[in-house]
Amino acid sequence: MPEPIKILTIGPPDGSISSLVAKVGAINARHGPFAALFVLGDFFAPAHADVADAVRAEEEALLKGDITLPLPTYTLHPPSPLSTSLQTRILSAELRADGTRQLADQLFYLGKSGVCRIGGKDGQEGLNVAYVGGAWDAQRWAAESEQSVDELSTSHITRASVASLLAHPSFQAPVAASSSSAAPTTLAAARAAAAAAAAAASSSSAASAPPIDLLLTNVWASSITLFSPADALPDPTSRTWGTPALMPIYRLSRARYIFSLAPGPLPPSADDGVVGLSPAIRARGTFWERPPFRTEAGPEAASTSSRFISLARFANAEKARWFYALSLVPASSMDAAQRKAASVAPKNITPSPFAVTPAVKREGEALDSGANYRWAGEPTKGKRPRRDPGTGANSIGASGEERASGSSDRKHRGAAAPVAPSDCWFCLSNEQCAKHLVVSIGTECYVALPKGQLLDSGAEGNLVPGGGHVLIIPITHVPSPLSLSPTLAAPLLSEMSAWRSALRTTYATFGCVLVGWEICRSQGTRVGHMQAQALPVAASLAPKLEQWFRAKAEEEGYQFVPDEEVEERLKAGTDEQEQMARADYFRLDLPNKTLLVDLNDPSVRFSLQFPRQALAQLLDVPSRADWRVCARSEAVERAEKEAFASVFEDAAKKVVGDD
Repeated sequence: MPEPIKILTIGPPDGSISSLVAKVGAINARHGPFAALFVLGDFFAPAHADVADAVRAEEEALLKGDITLPLPTYTLHPPSPLSTSLQTRILSAELRADGTRQLADQLFYLGKSGVCRIGGKDGQEGLNVAYVGGAWDAQRWAAESEQSVDELSTSHITRASVASLLAHPSFQAPVAASSSSAAPTTLAAARAAAAAAAAAASSSSAASAPPIDLLLTNVWASSITLFSPADALPDPTSRTWGTPALMPIYRLSRARYIFSLAPGPLPPSADDGVVGLSPAIRARGTFWERPPFRTEAGPEAASTSSRFISLARFANAEKARWFYALSLVPASSMDAAQRKAASVAPKNITPSPFAVTPAVKREGEALDSGANYRWAGEPTKGKRPRRDPGTGANSIGASGEERASGSSDRKHRGAAAPVAPSDCWFCLSNEQCAKHLVVSIGTECYVALPKGQLLDSGAEGNLVPGGGHVLIIPITHVPSPLSLSPTLAAPLLSEMSAWRSALRTTYATFGCVLVGWEICRSQGTRVGHMQAQALPVAASLAPKLEQWFRAKAEEEGYQFVPDEEVEERLKAGTDEQEQMARADYFRLDLPNKTLLVDLNDPSVRFSLQFPRQALAQLLDVPSRADWRVCARSEAVERAEKEAFASVFEDAAKKVVGDD
C-alpha cells in the first residue's frame, strides 16, 4: 500500500529567516519528519520594504549557504517585486527534473504558474502541486493581454500565467456526454451509460493529466465564501476578497487541498480591489478553513471535494494560525481501497462556489449552453451583440436596460443564452463590479447603491441621507429565487425579506415608506442575475401608491394576480418543478401590500422600465426615468454610499449581526 507523504505549509515569513529555521525546525522535530515545506507569499522581505540590516544579512547568509533550512522548502512567485539580484539568481539556476530551480541549500523556487511533482522517494511518486504566484492587481490585469510577459519582473498575476496553467492537461474540463445520444429511459440504460462514461474517463492517461493534490496561490479566488455562513467568515469584508482570475483554476484543478492567503500589505501603486479591510488584518493575515466543496469529476480525480485553507502571516503577534500540516498519499499512487476512501463525500460538503447557474430550459425552448455572449443567435447585421447583464436594472457596475422582453425579441435575436458570473456586473466575483457602492453584505445577499439613483441625494427635499435608493442582490448568480432548489430558495427569500424590513425601519426614521420591486425572468430573455430594488418615498404619498400603480399597469395592459394568491406564489415550495413553474414574475412591494404580475408565459411582454418610469412620474421627476441621465462621478457615489451606510448600520446589524 502506498505510504502517505507528510508536508507542511506556512504563511509568508517576509525575510524572518532565523525565526523560520527555529520554528519550522521545532515543528519538524515534534510532528515530522516532513518531506517538504511550502511557503506562501513573500519568503524574502519585499525589495521595497524598509527592514533592518540584520534581516538582509540573514537572507544573504541563507543564499551563501551559511544558514541551512531544516527541510526542503518550496516558494512560489511572491506578491512583492523580486530584487534584481534574486531575479539574476533564479535565471542562472538550473531547471531541475521536478520543474523547480534551486536558489540555496534546501530552498527551491517554483515559478509563476505550473504543475510539479514533489516529495516522492524510494520509487514512489510525489505529490502533484499546482501553483499560481504573484499578487492580484485588477488595474494591471485589465490593461494587459495574454501575450508573453517577463514573469520574473512582474509581481502581479498575469493573463499569460493563468492561461498557461489552464492549458495544462490536469486542468481540462471533464468531457460531457454526447448531446446527440438519446437520454436513458430505464434504470439499466442509465447504469450502462454511467459505466461507459466512467470507462471513458479512466482511459485518460494519468501521466499526461496527473490529478492535483495541492493548489497554492497567494490570493483567494472570488466567490470562495459562497455557501459559508456569515458568522463563520474571518472578516465582514471577506466576501469581497479575491480575484475572478483564479476562479476557473480553483474549479478545474479539482485539487484535494487549496492553500492561500487573505489580502496582505499592498506594494506601492498596487490595487487588489478590497474595500474596507483594516490595516491590522492586512498585516496579520487570517486563518480560515472553509468546509469542503464539491468538485467536478475529472479523468483521474481521486476526490469528490476540495478543501480550502487560508493561512495567517508567519509567526504573527496575534498568534493567528500560520501553518498547516498534512499527511497525504499522492492521488496518482493510490490503490483501489485508498481511492474508494478518498471518493467518499464529507458530511459537511457544500456545493461548489464556482459552479455557473445554468439557464432554465422550458418546454419548447433550446438554450445554447455553450455561448458566452448574450444571444446565441446571430446578431443583427452590422451590430455587435449587447454586452450587458440584461436584467434591466441599473447595475452597480453598469446598466443593462432593455426596451422589453418576450417572444418577439427571441424571434429576431435567437435563443437566450445565460450570462455567466464572469460577465455579470452584479457578481462580487467580477472585477467590473463596483464594490465601492456595496453598503452591507449578509449570508445570502448584499445591499448596494445603484448607479444612477432615481432620487437626487443633493436635491432640496431629499429625506434619506445618500438618497436611499438601493439594490438587494443575491450573492449567488441566479435569475430568480424560485429557480433554486427549495432548500436553497428558502434561506434566500428569508434574508431578502429581512433586508426589506431593515430598510423599512431606516426609511421610517426619515418619514418615508418603502416601495420595492423585482423583475425575475428565467425564460424568453437574457438569463442573468436578479436583484430587488428599494426606494424611500415620502409617507404622505403612501395612500395613493396602490391606485397609482394599478392605473399605470392598466395603461400598459398588465394584470396583477388576485391579492389572495400573492403570498402562496412567492414562497419557497416543497416540489422543485412546481416552484420553478412560478419563478418568473414582477413583484411590487408597497407599504401595506405586495402586488404581483405573472411572467411565466414567455409570450407576455413586460417593460423592464415600467416601475422606474411610473415612480418618476409619481415623484414629478420625469427626467430621472432614465438611469443614465442620473449617473454620478465615483467620488459622489462613494459619498452617497457612506452617507446612507451611516444611517443604515444599526438596522443592517439585525440582519448580519454585530461583527
